[in-house]
Amino acid sequence: MFVICGLFSLLLAIHIIPGIENVLLYENVTISENAQTITLYANFDKGIAGVVLLLLISSRSLSSMSLLKYWLLIPLILLTLFLLALTSGLNWEPKWPAFTLEFFLVNLLLTCIAEEAFFRGCIQQRLSQAITRHTKNGSVLALCLTSLLFGLAHFNGGAQLVVLAILAGLGYGIIYKLTGKLSTAIAVHFGLNALHFTLLTYPIPL
Repeated sequence: MFVICGLFSLLLAIHIIPGIENVLLYENVTISENAQTITLYANFDKGIAGVVLLLLISSRSLSSMSLLKYWLLIPLILLTLFLLALTSGLNWEPKWPAFTLEFFLVNLLLTCIAEEAFFRGCIQQRLSQAITRHTKNGSVLALCLTSLLFGLAHFNGGAQLVVLAILAGLGYGIIYKLTGKLSTAIAVHFGLNALHFTLLTYPIPL
């Protein structure tokens, strides 16, 4: 059942399941000088995939830390990832386009939640359980493999984005591993995307 639901969610997320009309919000918009133009859809199929996965893993028992401890980890990991992005070739470029709030809403509800539910809640967790049966470092290996897969899933953005996504995936995976809370991974993912969009070259330089 888990595999079937996971596969169905993946097919939804990559827009293969017919019958769902995604809404074009804006097309070929230039946000940063010398950066790629972006086209944004409200991908409801990906959002549905996220809901399916959240329902699928909601009953799973998660380890927990104190509320104060794990929420203090969020700005620490977020700052580390932001500094890595800043030193990777993305320029400091503060901005607040007219559609910023719209971008935030779509990015959180239809991207971050779905991707974290799939990569951390399903892939990382399942790999960790499977590999740990054979080695005590299974959770670390699962973290690294999931981060690599997350990076490769961004191959359409080019090699630079793949590398940045792998590093970001490590950050999301680390906080998920430490806290056992999918909400913390979603918070860091969305926070980094928001900082990238408003403060750095977006999406990436040409």
